[in-house]
Amino acid sequence: MESYQLNKYIQNMKINHFVIVFFVLPILFCSCSNSEVQEISLAGNWNVKLDSTNLGIQENWASKNLKTAAVINLPGTLDDAKIGTPNTLEPAINNYVMSNLARKHQYIGKAWYQKEIEIPNTWDKKNIELKLERIIWESSVYVDGKLVGSYNSLVSSHNYDLTSLLKPGKHLLTISIDNSNKFPFINVAGDRYPDKVNQDMAHAYTNHTQIKWNGILGDIVLEATNINAPKNLQIYPNLKDNNLTITFQQDLEGLNSFNCLIKDKDGKEVFNEKITSLEIKNSTNSFTIEKPTNLELWDEFNPNLYSVEIETKTGRIVDEFGFKKVGNINGDLTLNDKRIFLRGN
Repeated sequence: MESYQLNKYIQNMKINHFVIVFFVLPILFCSCSNSEVQEISLAGNWNVKLDSTNLGIQENWASKNLKTAAVINLPGTLDDAKIGTPNTLEPAINNYVMSNLARKHQYIGKAWYQKEIEIPNTWDKKNIELKLERIIWESSVYVDGKLVGSYNSLVSSHNYDLTSLLKPGKHLLTISIDNSNKFPFINVAGDRYPDKVNQDMAHAYTNHTQIKWNGILGDIVLEATNINAPKNLQIYPNLKDNNLTITFQQDLEGLNSFNCLIKDKDGKEVFNEKITSLEIKNSTNSFTIEKPTNLELWDEFNPNLYSVEIETKTGRIVDEFGFKKVGNINGDLTLNDKRIFLRGN
């Protein structure tokens, strides 16, 4: 049952792409991708050990080899691996059974995932980042038993800088994922649901719209880039002033000038110039250009996407954007100053 629900949820996300853009817009305008990134996929079998009593940190599980633990295939969830408390509910036509979709295996709490990885010699003196997509709710990453850090987000990938810890050779990578409710007061209790685990009604943390999975459902990759390569490319359209503000992060070295290239979805250039003037604030570099003449607006019926490529002496970075404005007129939601309607809770 949960597989059907999840597939339907993903399908709806793809179909109603504008809804996703709207809700993510205040936080991130675009995700960063580098055309010169080298990747190692960590998809495949991982060892996993449940930690319902929170002993993993105290007993230092990250420094122990968990080969005797269960095996799970990631990307995936504990439900997929049939790990957790089995659902023994018998099919029936009654309020208890019909009140909500049911998971086949239930687990709320920490789970520790572990895998041995090998860093190639060609990655020596490279920046190395671990990217984990689609996690509920909090992750913590360890390399050879040493804590790298923790990340808490439902709307973006969990990214970790592992440069200082991943030298060429073999390493033990451990990821602790906790899918328990990190902010309980955001929930409205649906106390008419008989099963307490289904009473949380927060939109992004509920078994009613997307199961409270424990696992990783998106990419699990190591990415290597050149030292001091540009990163964190962001594009901010401004319809009022008819311009684009573009920001990225890179140390000053190599930034006396760089090239900015914008292409449409067919690869046709709409802008290609050398940039020599930058505003620098808190290690973020920004510049503003006038909207190219033939840049068209984006909406859900005309999804005109464009790519921005920034190339400096130390690397290159590329990302996509749509020229648009989300706002309101007298409380009515608008896109490009036209009233719109969004479906949602």
